[in-house]
Amino acid sequence: MVGAVGEAVSGGDAAAIAYFTNWHPDFLGAAPTTVIESAPGRADVMLAVARGHGFVDWPAAQRSGDRQFEAQFEAAADAVVGGDEASLAELVAARPSLVADRSPLGHAATLLHYVAANGVEFRRQESGPRAPAVAEQLLSAGAAVDALADTYGGGTAQTALVLLLTSGHPAQAGVTNAVLDVLLRHGADPSGVNGDGAPLRAAQRVGNDGAVRRLTGLIEGR
Repeated sequence: MVGAVGEAVSGGDAAAIAYFTNWHPDFLGAAPTTVIESAPGRADVMLAVARGHGFVDWPAAQRSGDRQFEAQFEAAADAVVGGDEASLAELVAARPSLVADRSPLGHAATLLHYVAANGVEFRRQESGPRAPAVAEQLLSAGAAVDALADTYGGGTAQTALVLLLTSGHPAQAGVTNAVLDVLLRHGADPSGVNGDGAPLRAAQRVGNDGAVRRLTGLIEGR
């Protein structure tokens, strides 16, 4: 994959450059011409590919070589991203533990994290009108609302709530605040894990005034 991505980036392929600039920390949001003129080397491509799979760097990705993908989880993740409630219901009914399982990739996302469409595989960073219903479905089946992923290096800000608020995909689909309401109704902490304030800061940073008001009201009402 590294060789293919490197060749595509060097050749000016738009999709490859979008992938590269989404994951390489030194090229985040860079213009295609900047990337091409910089002529990223193999080490740069390896870093981008590793981060695109949720790992801190290439050595971390190599150390994970014995991890196995599990067909049911992958199918469930696709159903979440695609808003396929029927397929998701069948999969979870057959194996209820799916809602607590995690991706074998470095980000260790749960299915609920995929609703946020942030920090997971590039191809699964999508959102649509069924996202609130999918979130409701997962949480009603027992998903932990404030579970932490290892996205972006991990930490207490890596909940579905904070990742949702800072994701452009639900915002573009117009579902951010609807999913927010589902998460909060199921007990997501408006103050953040350990009271770190990450949700409110995230809402303020992206200028989501509706979310700011909602979170502030809940925090002040305690």
